[in-house]
Amino acid sequence: MTPKSVKESVGNAFDASLILGKVIAFYHRALGRDAAAIQYLSAHKLGEAKLWEVFSMGYSNGALLNALPKSGAAELIKTGILNQDGQERFLGCVVVPVYDPTGRVIQMVGRRISDGVEVLLNQDYSFVFNSVCAKADKSLFAVETVFDVLSLWQSGFKNVVGFCGKDHDLFDKFVQENGVLEVTLGFSATEGAQVLREKIGRRVEKVETIKWPEGIAGATGYFQGHGLLDFEKLIIQSQTKAQNQPTDGETKTSENGMVFERGKRFYQLCAIEKPGATRLRATVKATVEKSGKFHLDTIEFYSSRSRHAFIGEAAQLFGEKASIIAEDINQLLIYLEKFAGAKIEEPLVMTEADRESGMALGRHPDLVGEILGDMEKLGSIGERINKLIGYLVMTSRKTDYPLALQFLSGSGAGKSHLQDSILSLCPEEELVKVTSLTEQALFYKGENSLKHKVLAVEEGAGAVGARYAIRNLISARKLVIESAVRNGATGRLETQLNTVNGPTAIFETTTNPHTDAETKSRFIIASIDESPEQTRAILQAQRNAHTLEGLLRYRQGEKIRNRHRAFQRLLKPLVVLNPFEPELSYQEERMMGRRDHPKYLHLILVITFLHQMQRPMKHHPEIGDYIETTREDIALADEIAAGLFGWDELSRPSRRLLELLTQYVSEKGQRLEIAKSEVEFSRREVREAFGWSEYQMRTHLKELVQMEYVVPVSGRHGQLYRYLLVNEQLRGEKPNFEGTSGNGTHEVVEVATLSLPIKSEKRKATSRVGGGNL
Repeated sequence: MTPKSVKESVGNAFDASLILGKVIAFYHRALGRDAAAIQYLSAHKLGEAKLWEVFSMGYSNGALLNALPKSGAAELIKTGILNQDGQERFLGCVVVPVYDPTGRVIQMVGRRISDGVEVLLNQDYSFVFNSVCAKADKSLFAVETVFDVLSLWQSGFKNVVGFCGKDHDLFDKFVQENGVLEVTLGFSATEGAQVLREKIGRRVEKVETIKWPEGIAGATGYFQGHGLLDFEKLIIQSQTKAQNQPTDGETKTSENGMVFERGKRFYQLCAIEKPGATRLRATVKATVEKSGKFHLDTIEFYSSRSRHAFIGEAAQLFGEKASIIAEDINQLLIYLEKFAGAKIEEPLVMTEADRESGMALGRHPDLVGEILGDMEKLGSIGERINKLIGYLVMTSRKTDYPLALQFLSGSGAGKSHLQDSILSLCPEEELVKVTSLTEQALFYKGENSLKHKVLAVEEGAGAVGARYAIRNLISARKLVIESAVRNGATGRLETQLNTVNGPTAIFETTTNPHTDAETKSRFIIASIDESPEQTRAILQAQRNAHTLEGLLRYRQGEKIRNRHRAFQRLLKPLVVLNPFEPELSYQEERMMGRRDHPKYLHLILVITFLHQMQRPMKHHPEIGDYIETTREDIALADEIAAGLFGWDELSRPSRRLLELLTQYVSEKGQRLEIAKSEVEFSRREVREAFGWSEYQMRTHLKELVQMEYVVPVSGRHGQLYRYLLVNEQLRGEKPNFEGTSGNGTHEVVEVATLSLPIKSEKRKATSRVGGGNL
């Protein structure tokens, strides 16, 4: 503020608040220029410019009198800025204004930098400083001086107020009007803190007191010799001391949780999650003795909002004050932390019968045949390759590099049934099944909740937002996220690092063939057999479901599942080596091989891992025990990979359609005695010839058009489209494009792509050991 503006601010009409506002602005400008004031504040850990700005802090350096006209002094005497001798009351003081809720100045507090003496504009005047923070937070720190508030605020505790003065009724009214729930008192005077504690104790659910170390009068003095971590420890020590007071409650533990009894109030806890740095969750059932009335909810015990919501409901249930229920929950938290922290997950104990059954399966000379046969008994018809790859992906969860599998087909083809049949053989404790996933849901799972487990998504459309997390879980084998959370002890927002460890085997089903390339490259894509032959087999099995044979097979289902779960539990993590790996080969023409090749190599290792009970154990002094891959393992991997991996630029059903079209065009050309390159066909024509559905034909013909194996030569919207085949067999014969409509563009129909089984002869695997196919 310039001297001229100060003169203009002092007019004939007396307005103390307006004049004080102008003086505060003048002092605020002076603070930034005065080296002595800045040095004083920095030495007292109050040197942050943002703090000065938020609280309009200033400094009286004696320049105010020089900026006033002679008539202005009288007005400032009335406000109290000048004393009766015309001298500045706050000369040499750092000054902090106090505002009421309407923004009017009601008090000014100064601290002389020469001796630390506090100077007030209005003596013996009680007020609440920084009262606005109660609108954002119902859990407050309360101290007794303005400068203690400033010290805590700069240290990061924004939820701090100053209860300045001796009018405890004023502070009680403030707590009531603002709905404050918790107060932590940081008073230097023990007597004053006790009086205030008794006064506001009936208003709030919880009152705690910080005991400052010997010789320290408050927050300002404390932070001159201590840091933030020291203060947080001081808070925790104060809370622990209060919490460890004797209680009349009784606690009993059970296999699934604990029961806490307080008089006629019973709290039963279950589904207790392992505690973390910022979370401790459990499901709590509050029950009134003998009446049968109860309230059930899941509480995040480190969340003030979650606790208070439960406290309110339980208070109504028990007909008690909220403060009494709050004390119950505080005591319950102490026991819960001990219970959850000490609880160690016990390994599952198998019965001897299950162990023998699992061992017998693992040692069966035709293990693969047994797996396929058992799945057939469970109602999974056909789908040899898909069942094998599904079982191997499930088993891969126990390895260091699990596989990921996506079942792709049209709606109703049976992909979900197949996935569920496979996963029913997985131990329940190692399977996480979800219907939907939000964008960051996986990032906030428990640290080891996905480690060496199967994560199964029922439908890929329900996890679109989680694609990034799923991709990283597959590639990096863990998820790491940093987020801002509120510390339950201090109220501060802190950066919290959460890590979710893998590795994890991933399953999902989808009807959408247009999954993004980044996600698709990390999965093995398996298509469901939609052929008429497969449909007939399924229908026949359905018609046998209610026969004697079908009923007996159904009743064997649980026995079969228990057999495989026991076998899976008996599989031990161990090292698998493939001595033939350097001699293997893989198609190098397509860049996609860079992604598919590791899948192929890991598939071989998983097959060996599955047969670990049949492989001789070897030992190396550096890597310990291990087993080795056999030629039979590679042969099985070749059979599976030949049907699933992307060695062809076309999808399997589109490749099958191209084979059928090539044969059809050749036969039609011979019948009509025209060149094959001139044979046109329509979708309906070949659909009826091949017995394909309209959806299948439209979808896969679109792929052939996009990949330039087929070209449209006539047609437009509302008219019949006709096509010509262009492939290896027809090269050298130019197709006739005279019938192409318009500018030669063709129809592009945005539809979902189905993948169908290839009936053609199995392609030979490219793996070579000793120059021959394995």
